[in-house]
Amino acid sequence: MRKGGSAVIKFSGSLIYPPSASYLSDLREAVKVLLDEGWRIAIVVGGGEVAREYIRTLRALGVPESLLDEIGIESANLNALSVALALYPLSPPTVPRDLREAVRISQEGLVPVLGGLQPGQSTNAVAAALPPLPGAARSWEAPRGAGA
Repeated sequence: MRKGGSAVIKFSGSLIYPPSASYLSDLREAVKVLLDEGWRIAIVVGGGEVAREYIRTLRALGVPESLLDEIGIESANLNALSVALALYPLSPPTVPRDLREAVRISQEGLVPVLGGLQPGQSTNAVAAALPPLPGAARSWEAPRGAGA
């Protein structure tokens, strides 16, 4: 009988960038423990400071807000890919681009690591959208000061 449950864990991009091998190693070990305890998890990662810097710079150049969302999405996806690669083979070496793909990855027993999905939607909204789909009962946001 499974001891764990299902959870979505949201990480601020500022925990992932600038990259730290020790932080990503600790994260990988924590994920292994959760999986060994029977947890089914999904991870969502934000764009963090990388996204904010690009957005600030491009906004100053007059780039429309709707297009600035794209740089936020891609920054979050880069951070998510870093986490997915650090977790490999517990996670596939790709970032799901929609919720159906994330659910499929979870159903295969792997950890989906998501970033941004669509303009106008924050990664907090992505994390909130996931719980009903893979059956997650809880959602946690990793504190920004945790190990960073």
